[in-house]
Amino acid sequence: MADFTKRIIFIILYWISETRLISALDYCEWGICKEEEECCAPNKCCPKSVNTFYIIAWILAGLLVVAISCGSLLRHRKVLCRFFKHRSEKNLLIEQPD
Repeated sequence: MADFTKRIIFIILYWISETRLISALDYCEWGICKEEEECCAPNKCCPKSVNTFYIIAWILAGLLVVAISCGSLLRHRKVLCRFFKHRSEKNLLIEQPD
């Protein structure tokens, strides 16, 4: 019976620690913060926030990719237009002697 009681107490304490019902479990100074948490205030664990540097870097990288893609598409279009213009002029020259 004592073993059963110890297991029940352990389960209750584990549940309390996981659900954060006791505010003392949030204290950072004992290293109780979970891996996905960080100390955000005195003795308070909060979810980790994404550093704004990484957000700005991803936005700039995305804009760079879009700019390079647009530039290459415009250049490709210009080359195709030049090719077809040259081709149509060549066809006109060939057809004129008839």
